Amino acid sequence: MSEPASLLEKEIAELNDRLLALEKKGRIRRMLAYAFKLVAGGSCLAIASNFFPTANQLLGAAALVCVFLDGVFANYARLVGEVQAGYAARAQRDKIARDYNRALTPILGRLRKFYAGTPEREAAEAEKADLQTKTHVGLQESVAQVEKALADLDLKALNSLSLEAERTATRGEG
Repeated sequence: MSEPASLLEKEIAELNDRLLALEKKGRIRRMLAYAFKLVAGGSCLAIASNFFPTANQLLGAAALVCVFLDGVFANYARLVGEVQAGYAARAQRDKIARDYNRALTPILGRLRKFYAGTPEREAAEAEKADLQTKTHVGLQESVAQVEKALADLDLKALNSLSLEAERTATRGEG
């Protein structure tokens, strides 16, 4: 794999790596969500139909464990949030790339048209550098937005673990 040629290319490569990691986590969470739903739903169906009468207690425990684990680890909420963040990051990256390419095309035309050392060539090179800086800033802001959304998701998931509501209810406050 070749080394990125510019800071902008490096930023895009890092964003792509983050997106791939987010997608991998999403696939794992998705598989867990399906497994939890299948076990919980299948157990409930088997209990309701009395298909394995001697295993009803075990099936009920399996369903309860799946619901408990999904809730404790906020798997479903995190899955939805991470998938949304991934889609948003991908859309932002694609928009930034499209805008960059649209703005870069006429600059490249001027760079090909004028020889090195001419004022027109220098102006085109300065414009290209300015475009790369603006694009770099846009990528950084996009990454920061996605990371903030993921951090907010983590905080929300952690807050859902609080037993404060249960303590308040048992004290008769509320």
